[in-house]
Amino acid sequence: MFKKFLAKLGKGSTTVDLVIDKHEYKLGEQIFGQIVLKGGTIEQYINKLEVELTLRIAAKEQHYSQLIQSFVFDEPFKIQPEEEKHYPFHYELPYNLLITGPHISYDFVTHLDIKGGVDSTDRDPITIQPPDHLQNILFAFEQLGFREKYDSRSFDGSYQEFELTPTTYYHDQIEELEFNVIFEETGIALLLELDLYSFLGEKEIHRELFIEHDLLNNVEQLTSYFQQIIDEMIASPAQYHHSDKKHLLSKYPVTKILGGAAVGLIAAGLLKETIDDIDDLVDDNEDDNTDYQDDDEGFSFFDDDED
Repeated sequence: MFKKFLAKLGKGSTTVDLVIDKHEYKLGEQIFGQIVLKGGTIEQYINKLEVELTLRIAAKEQHYSQLIQSFVFDEPFKIQPEEEKHYPFHYELPYNLLITGPHISYDFVTHLDIKGGVDSTDRDPITIQPPDHLQNILFAFEQLGFREKYDSRSFDGSYQEFELTPTTYYHDQIEELEFNVIFEETGIALLLELDLYSFLGEKEIHRELFIEHDLLNNVEQLTSYFQQIIDEMIASPAQYHHSDKKHLLSKYPVTKILGGAAVGLIAAGLLKETIDDIDDLVDDNEDDNTDYQDDDEGFSFFDDDED
């Protein structure tokens, strides 16, 4: 009786632990692991076991938390004292998630609903990095003297944006370089923005690029390509001044744009507040946004090979 009383207070109760193969991943990478349950001092009845992938955004002294994906095993079961149960876990990260940055983070939260007792929870933070081709783009810009700013990779309420500042070659011509990323089957579309110094103040120009996989695989050639593109934009800014980045982005489906997953969540009404112009954002994207990951594609959970 005393053991049952303590278990109801959480002492000697069943515990849960999500054990994943590592804690840093790239977009598109698969996560493998297992969920480990350890029985306590008495037999307990488990109502539900759930794993949630949660996005956290910090902005304007506010913190926003949003569920990205939930994996639920809601078939009740019993676990005996000191018994161990192992369940396999697998999830493939979509390409349109936000990349981890100074204001963006992720957690896996595993929750064990224990009947008549204190529930058990486990939290595992993960870092989501750029995939190799996007990382090569950053390497190429670095070769040209550009460095990411502290607030790069921020989410502006629409999409994730990279912000770089020149340190050498272009420091007297360019105030800032920004770009958005769209993942295509044969390469990456890049929406490039340069903020140029001019006699009338800052001049903002845009250019839409498409970079095939072969070029993305070669950082040296990619560096030369970007240098040519930037030199052309500086030499003839009037050719690129009329372009509008938001209009260019509207041509692409949200599912292909880096950070587009967050836009889909906002449009679905799941994120109640965001950083800027939430009403305009929903109006601009209501035709393109769809429920994000409402099925379990790319995910396997609780196979029949329970240990």
